[in-house]
Amino acid sequence: MLKLFIMRHADSHVHGYGGDDFGREISKKGILKTNLVVKELLKQKVYFDIIFTSPSKRTKQTLQILNKAFDKKKLKIVEDRNLYDGNLESILLKLKYINKDVKNILLITHEPIIIEIMNFFLCNANSSLRKHPSMYNTSSIICLNFQIDTWESISSINCRLGDYIDPDNNKF
Repeated sequence: MLKLFIMRHADSHVHGYGGDDFGREISKKGILKTNLVVKELLKQKVYFDIIFTSPSKRTKQTLQILNKAFDKKKLKIVEDRNLYDGNLESILLKLKYINKDVKNILLITHEPIIIEIMNFFLCNANSSLRKHPSMYNTSSIICLNFQIDTWESISSINCRLGDYIDPDNNKF
């Protein structure tokens, strides 16, 4: 089974960022919430073979928090501008070419790309599987499970909604 984890960046400073969305830093609240999520990931023994992150400051700072917890296993990290301002098609294309040895991928990204990914993969799922949030809270992670062995075969047909970790609503 393949697992695609999608994480929204940590809470950031909205006020006083001077219009530079790309350079916004995470807030103290964002650090606390991300640490809660990290504790849950460790408790569930979740690991990532590769992490793709947007190059924005808040996603890189979110990654730093994760990296401290998972430093025992050196993570492969790839910055991808498409996770900041790209389109769904470019992200899906990148996933299709992932090595078959990679089983667990984390994307650290932003809205609305998270909604686009979720809608794409869950569009053919039955109604019970489509009950995913319409908005993802900062620091939350959702998992998509694929009942296949290669990333080139991922589709809405073989996708199942997995766990949703949401520190705002105590969903662990």
